[in-house]
Amino acid sequence: LWTNEKNVSDLFHQVNEELEKGFEDGTLKKDTRIQLLSSAGGRTFREIISLAPLVYKSFLGSIFLEGYIPGINSIGNSEDSEVTKSAADYTNTSYIEDYSKKFHSNFLDKVIQILFWIYRIMNCVLFISILITIGFYLFRLFRYGFKAVHKNASFLFLTSLICLGIGVVYAIAISWFSQFIFISGVNMSILNFYVIGLPVLLSFSYFTSLVYLGEYS
Repeated sequence: LWTNEKNVSDLFHQVNEELEKGFEDGTLKKDTRIQLLSSAGGRTFREIISLAPLVYKSFLGSIFLEGYIPGINSIGNSEDSEVTKSAADYTNTSYIEDYSKKFHSNFLDKVIQILFWIYRIMNCVLFISILITIGFYLFRLFRYGFKAVHKNASFLFLTSLICLGIGVVYAIAISWFSQFIFISGVNMSILNFYVIGLPVLLSFSYFTSLVYLGEYS
């Protein structure tokens, strides 16, 4: 309907004027829901609470590696031969185009699975270290007072807590904008892809917690 930029600009100018008039005369009501971005839809408090299971799943994937498929014998597939050929050429990985060429090793597959279990245990222990750090610091703070707590201990505690808090906010934000993808059920492979930054944020919290426990426990 519009063949040049001026017509398009005039159209949106008219739309904006009509929207502003609608808000002024009460025809339109402003959305009072909570918004992370003005350009995105808002949510009620109840809708935000409904994100909790997805946030929980995000942490399961980041700590217990839920949804990851360790090993080298997993089978890939694509119905688009053009895409698989391009991927094989770009990566110099021939088996992407033909999985019959893929290298197989049951021994290495078992080694990789064992490594993943080691990572799960380590992640669990490291996450517990954050909780222990919080408990130790608050105990000493309430028992001896703020002046008796070393300033470096406070710095480490706050750094660990802030990084954990940023991780929670990050997981909430990702869940906020991706919840619609998981209406029929959570696909952990997709969720892990979206929250790939969460393990990094947790690692900063792990590190500062371990330093705190090593110095002040």
